[in-house]
Amino acid sequence: MRVQRSINKLKPPFMHAAIWLVHLIEENELPLKVYETLRSDALQQKYFDRGVTRARPGQSAHNHGFAVDFILDTDKISVRRRGWRGRMYPDAWDDESPNAVEVWSRFGELVRGLDLTWGGDWIAKNAKPKTMSDGSSIILGWDLPHVEIRGWRR
Repeated sequence: MRVQRSINKLKPPFMHAAIWLVHLIEENELPLKVYETLRSDALQQKYFDRGVTRARPGQSAHNHGFAVDFILDTDKISVRRRGWRGRMYPDAWDDESPNAVEVWSRFGELVRGLDLTWGGDWIAKNAKPKTMSDGSSIILGWDLPHVEIRGWRR
């Protein structure tokens, strides 16, 4: 079960929107990269079993080619470090460092501008404001990397 990162595996018209989103990310010099696109049912089950997702196989837009996840490119942005298996690594999912919060906020603007659904807009009831690099604050949702086409279940 390997992670699929190819945008070409996504279904049109979402594939075209994802290609355009990557273009906008590059044009705006946001330090983001594609992490995952199409997800097999086996990988979806593995994620569900580990508590990484709430969706069972077949219930995620990833299973149907209508979603893509982005992560911070830790070679291009300074992020917090997180421990894993006894070592410290740059956190590609950082949502605390002010410069990372700024990137996620700008990313959300790009996603909304394409009329796609962004997981950063899925706000939990107990969400706390995050501080951006300019000192302002913003409330972000619980799935910042996730982008999907609206109405994919139809």
